Amino acid sequence: MGNLEPLAIAVPDWISANFGLIALVLIVLVGVAIGAQDFLRLSPRRIWAMGSVGFRESIRRRVLWITPLAMIGVVAVTQLSKPFDEQDAIRQATKYCLFASGIVVVIATLILACTSLPKEIENRVIYTIVTKPTTRLEIVLGKTLGFARTSGLILLIMGLFSYIYLHISAAQMSAVIDAKLKSTTTSDVGRETLVHYKQEGLLQARAYAMPGDLSVYASVPDPKDPFRWVYGASEHDVLFPFDLPDRVFEERDGLDTQIDFRISLAVRQRAMGTREADENEAAPAGPVPTKKAVKMPDPPFIRAMVLGEKWTMAVPSKQIEDARNIENLKPGQEGPTGYAVRLRGPIGQPDPVMESGKVVKLEALLVVPKKMIIEKLRDLPATEGRRRIFLSLTGLSPATWYGFGPDAVTAVATQKTYEIDPSGRPANVKMKAPLPLGRLDASGNLMPSTPTFRGRTSTTGGQQVRGDRDPAEAPVGVYQFRGASVSNAADPVPMEFRAKIERSGAESSEAENATVMQFTVHNLKTGKDSEPVTVVPESDRPAFFTVPRAAMEGGDFDVYVRSRTDGHVVGLRSTSLAAVTRVHSFAWNLFKSLLILWLLSVLVVAISIFCSTLVSWPIAVVLTLVILLGRWCVTQVGEPATPNQMATDLLGQNANVVGKELFTRTVGGLNWFLNTVAHVLPETERFRVTEDIERGVNIPLRSVLEALGVLGGYGAVVLVLGFLRLRFKEVAP
Repeated sequence: MGNLEPLAIAVPDWISANFGLIALVLIVLVGVAIGAQDFLRLSPRRIWAMGSVGFRESIRRRVLWITPLAMIGVVAVTQLSKPFDEQDAIRQATKYCLFASGIVVVIATLILACTSLPKEIENRVIYTIVTKPTTRLEIVLGKTLGFARTSGLILLIMGLFSYIYLHISAAQMSAVIDAKLKSTTTSDVGRETLVHYKQEGLLQARAYAMPGDLSVYASVPDPKDPFRWVYGASEHDVLFPFDLPDRVFEERDGLDTQIDFRISLAVRQRAMGTREADENEAAPAGPVPTKKAVKMPDPPFIRAMVLGEKWTMAVPSKQIEDARNIENLKPGQEGPTGYAVRLRGPIGQPDPVMESGKVVKLEALLVVPKKMIIEKLRDLPATEGRRRIFLSLTGLSPATWYGFGPDAVTAVATQKTYEIDPSGRPANVKMKAPLPLGRLDASGNLMPSTPTFRGRTSTTGGQQVRGDRDPAEAPVGVYQFRGASVSNAADPVPMEFRAKIERSGAESSEAENATVMQFTVHNLKTGKDSEPVTVVPESDRPAFFTVPRAAMEGGDFDVYVRSRTDGHVVGLRSTSLAAVTRVHSFAWNLFKSLLILWLLSVLVVAISIFCSTLVSWPIAVVLTLVILLGRWCVTQVGEPATPNQMATDLLGQNANVVGKELFTRTVGGLNWFLNTVAHVLPETERFRVTEDIERGVNIPLRSVLEALGVLGGYGAVVLVLGFLRLRFKEVAP
């Protein structure tokens, strides 16, 4: 029996993971079994004839008249839009063209396919068809083919219009760029961008290599240094991941569980500058002070929080206990909890004296008590019986560097059991062996907790990098490129950068207040750094520069990004930097986007025909839209919180137990129902094309194949269901 238990667990998981594929195969097999005779009588000639009838009927209904209206709408909206530069004008026009094409073809095919069969039954036109040798399967396939031809013609017209209109717009914008270049000098901000637009063109289809990760440090990581350094003053966060097994959440009388985080850091301080000293006291007035050293900062402090899997708050800092300070308190004194934790020397030793530039080892012991484990962490979503959490550490002291080694944070779950004596006090207290916590590999072995280094996050989700003229004081963002295909790229390799910039200080002119960014490529294969490239970007606008291809040899490299302007803060995202690996034809890219829209229209036709065999055509239109948008709606709703957390937020900590349980079960059941329904609805996200072509990104062949896969899978199922419904539907006497 022991050997069968893993199999008994794995089989339901496999069925759940492959439910859609299993349903597809079963429906197709049932359709073939029931309609075997219709499959044997299948005639391509009759299917084409049925499709031709539907196609001509669509033309007679003047469905193509909607395309001129869409063209006029595109031109009007484009002229009324306010782009921030010439490239953005072309991208907006491209977006409007593709959006209009998609809306027109989906609405047209939806209405045509939903109304065709019900009206033929109502007008008794179907009598003439079913009395012929035509089978019900040929009727379904013929109508699908006919409306697919109609949607193809609509997209052909809209595609030709889009291609011509975008080229005319690009020519007009190119003339505007020429005029701007004649009126600007080489020192003007933004001139390099205009030169790039002129040389490369505005209609683009490029393949990009994107970074796999973005980290922010106080300095460039040195392989010889055992520590990775970050700044204090709440400028950086370091996140350590841990997996909590179900044993941690065991709850019964006579059992206490807590999570102990042992932190060991390297800390280095220097004398604070005038600016830091003033900021530490109050906001400075007047001109920005210099960095003249005034005094040493206070002893190093950190703030700790526990985050959930998506880096959402789970346990705030005020609910995490500082065990080292509690140990040092006298009996009867209240123990401090949270907010700021002072780092101390090793247990049993005095705190070391901080000297400027001296690296010292400091420690902290933090405790997440049982109350927080049960009320907060247990509500986190579990995967295979484990819950992912992150311990977030933030340095608080100014003029302080915090260094994290590979074993900077370790965590254990400690449990003790006890009995209650007659006086009501715990007795026979026994400590269980500590349970080490960490991430597990594929074999279930404990791995080191590899941290994530982040800059201060902005309201827009970017990681902020403070500017500084001194390279030793300027934080650095490190973009990690792995396996980038740069062998066929141009030499030098074009790179694009776009970020949000926040400026401070007097802004007498745009040129005087320009933000200077510095980029350096570190090749992991050769171990060499490229020459630094200086770029002056504008906020939330693309900036372009080039790097020698030799610096990217092998495809594994890091790009170091610094802001070299005091008082300017740059918000970096993982998508802020990209390397151009290949340039493709814009016309071919436009064709692929229209092809994906055509595949979407065929899916709409298949679903519409199936729905029209079930209900009247007005309800069929609504049902088709529900099927198409259902999965997207469930995804957008998402899971903002677990049912237990929602119950606590809405009903309060002291809510009635029965009411809270009822609420939790109801919300949990609704979540399960929505997610289950979403798994049997089509993935319309696979048909998204507007975003890529708008940004000038080449649409890969993989995107076309994914869209074709959804059509072949889900479209085949609904066509079989439509055929089965029509086969047993009374449509003629």
